[in-house]
Amino acid sequence: MALGRQGSIKESPLLSELMRRKVIETMLFMIKTFPFCSISHQQAILILNSLKEAFDAQDLATLKEFVKTELVDSESYQFLSGRQTSGMNMGQII
Repeated sequence: MALGRQGSIKESPLLSELMRRKVIETMLFMIKTFPFCSISHQQAILILNSLKEAFDAQDLATLKEFVKTELVDSESYQFLSGRQTSGMNMGQII
């Protein structure tokens, strides 16, 4: 990641507070919206992991709320055929 090459992400002039929040929001959107795309989930998790040293209290609250909401909403998944299975996003969310 380009930010990682600049030294500390937390002190990087490339990562403003607004940019960090938008990146986090986008990565969570990818995980939620595309439950069958493990590649997008892997990339989102890698990006979130590389940003973790720059997280502030609001970022952590956003992530915690996302996990709580998704664990409840993703408890089960109904296929078009009518069959049901356990939540598709559980592994990625946890």
